[in-house]
Amino acid sequence: MDQDSFELPTTDQPLFQVHSAPTSPAPLGAPTVVPAPGPVSSAGIDLSQVHILLVEDDTVLQELYFERFSRSGFTVFQAFDGEEAVALVRDNADIDIVLLDLMLPKLSGFDVLMTIRQQLKRTDLPVVVVSALSDIDDQARSLQLGANEYITKGEVLPGTVIEKINRYALTRKQQVLAQQGGAPAMAPAPAPAPGM
Repeated sequence: MDQDSFELPTTDQPLFQVHSAPTSPAPLGAPTVVPAPGPVSSAGIDLSQVHILLVEDDTVLQELYFERFSRSGFTVFQAFDGEEAVALVRDNADIDIVLLDLMLPKLSGFDVLMTIRQQLKRTDLPVVVVSALSDIDDQARSLQLGANEYITKGEVLPGTVIEKINRYALTRKQQVLAQQGGAPAMAPAPAPAPGM
């Protein structure tokens, strides 16, 4: 096999179920790909019940993260600007984590974060900022506004970001299920790295 080709893994189970376009427009940010039933975490959580909101205006990164999270079995919502992100958080109480860029059209990531925490009162919702802004003041401002963690793009590989988001999302979902009497609680989500 040459370096320009690849083989897709084979499986008896479909990785996704793609639904045809509805006759009326889908709600803002509605997932377009639904995971096939059955993916379960090691803690027994149905991954299709874990909802991740990706807020990123870079279509290449948005596509990369969407594909990786969807392939893992998570339900993924997408927002390409700050206003979409706020609307999705406001209208979807079941979102378990937000992956948030700061430099967004219409409403900055800082404003999105402030709205999530102060106006929507979603202080329990993990928000991980992933931004190209590497200035310490931007990092400090994000954390002061309530970000759980700040990751600088280019300093961390996408695979590492995905692992962190997986951990936060599963921890959050297990805490929600424990509150509802559906599963035991896990340890709290990881704290930000020192110096962040």
